[in-house]
Amino acid sequence: AVVDFDRAVSALKEIVSRTYNHDGSVMVERNIAAIDQAFDAIQSIEIPPSWALATDDPVADIDSDMPDFVKNVAGPCLRREGDALPVSAFRAD
Repeated sequence: AVVDFDRAVSALKEIVSRTYNHDGSVMVERNIAAIDQAFDAIQSIEIPPSWALATDDPVADIDSDMPDFVKNVAGPCLRREGDALPVSAFRAD
């Protein structure tokens, strides 16, 4: 569900007030001012209707002579299959 913009801004400011109240009113005021500045800078952008039918270009195949990391970790991540990788595929460092 989409939340009403003014309601969302109000809720965000309330959270900031509760979170930073122990740091003093100056901290709260600065954070609320930052929220206002950020929202004032929001601009609407036009998205071409053709994007609704856009498709991704196929990802290039990983060559067999690539390093193991590229074949086994980077390749799946580039194909958006990284969630299926086991933790053991990543080095501890």
